[in-house]
Amino acid sequence: MTTDNCLSSSPEGQAVRILELDRVLSLVAAKASTASAKAALLALEPAPVKDAAKLRETLIKTAAFMELSRECGAVPLAGVEDLGPFLEEVRFPESWLPPRELLVMARTFAALEGVCNYRDMAAERAADLYQPVALVFAGIESFAPLVRLIESCINDEEEIRDNASLDLKDIRRRIVSSRRQISTHLNEILSNPELEPFIQDSLVTVRNQRYVLPLKTNFRSSIPGIIHDHSRTRQTCFVEPLESVTLNNNLALLLQEERQEEINILRMIGDRLRQAATAIVMTLEQVLALDQLQAKALFGAQIKASAPVLLESWEAGFFLKAARHPLLAATQSKNQVVAIDIEFPAGRFGLVISGANTGGKTVSLKTAGLIALMARCGLLLPVAPESRVPLFPRVFAAIGDEQNLAASLSTFSGHLLAVKSILEMADANSLVLLDELGVGTDPREGAALAQSVLIELKLRRAIFMVTTHYNDVKSYAYEETDLS
Repeated sequence: MTTDNCLSSSPEGQAVRILELDRVLSLVAAKASTASAKAALLALEPAPVKDAAKLRETLIKTAAFMELSRECGAVPLAGVEDLGPFLEEVRFPESWLPPRELLVMARTFAALEGVCNYRDMAAERAADLYQPVALVFAGIESFAPLVRLIESCINDEEEIRDNASLDLKDIRRRIVSSRRQISTHLNEILSNPELEPFIQDSLVTVRNQRYVLPLKTNFRSSIPGIIHDHSRTRQTCFVEPLESVTLNNNLALLLQEERQEEINILRMIGDRLRQAATAIVMTLEQVLALDQLQAKALFGAQIKASAPVLLESWEAGFFLKAARHPLLAATQSKNQVVAIDIEFPAGRFGLVISGANTGGKTVSLKTAGLIALMARCGLLLPVAPESRVPLFPRVFAAIGDEQNLAASLSTFSGHLLAVKSILEMADANSLVLLDELGVGTDPREGAALAQSVLIELKLRRAIFMVTTHYNDVKSYAYEETDLS
């Protein structure tokens, strides 16, 4: 079993799946412009608590970027491609890229120029908003000279321009003259009335880069020459008259000169790219980070998110004010999503939620759990900014019965197995979310089981949220001073 499979089948991995962090990351990745940033965001995993300072810095930058984009619009990143494979191709002296790949590079450089223009505009137009994210733009260089060089040598049809070099222009002029000379000579042969019975078609054509005449196969010896090809029906043969061999040879030499000069031009461009390779790589790495940050900011704007206080321990407080489920916030207006407050008062680390079946108990659990995971991913959260969100090293969840169905277990058996696995791993650094604890069996047995689980979680000092409809469990929570 691979490491990823082990993680996904562990209680922590099951919680990530149940709480649908992957759906959130997909929505964030959809905001990115580059393929590399999309892939990086999709692969994002909750960071360890030791990275708390870095996560706080990311939230501050993301929030600042969100404000900047509201004022100045999004950074134009469309058209930026991964140039790593192309740079690898020109790593060695005299290596070169074909015109198609050079145009991809030119388009990327042009897009980077747009990023530089945005940076200058934002710094001037919204200096206060730009300053907190200035370092994100640092190191992004302009490659306008390379754009001009490539575009001066390659046209939009992926052909090397005549004026890419003086030598190429002269060679192509001579090629045109040579073709004209051969055509004139062969047309003179075609116009000879004595040869008319032997000619299949009065058009000069080309076979194997040699100018030839189409003769009727039965009369192929009527004009001394070299047969280069036959038609599909074999009724026509294509003959290069002996008297035009020297002209065709001269043309072939010119075409070789042309190709060599084209390669010289491509090598010259390759040299320039190789000299700038380090700067190009560093710029693209910075753009990758910029794209990821902007995607997070755009998603944050979509769900009306903020940067709350991140805590390294739940003992310092856990308070979600005006919290909304991130996936609901992403698809509905702010007024359509019911916001909730979740608070663990000082000295209390358990919260028992009861109410009607459609009262939003399960959504409350998922909201708290998903927000906890998103905080460790450095994402803005759909809560009021005065919220206090602990960075839980472990998040566990037993919600719903889809896992039980996959394992061919009854609802109760599957629920019991999930809770057992969680209890084996939960500790004082854990957030545990249990939906309808003890459901699926005799109410008295279920209530007793639920109560014993709560006692065990208290002993382990795990912070937990539990939904229940058992009165005995609600009474127990009411009587215990460290539960709410």
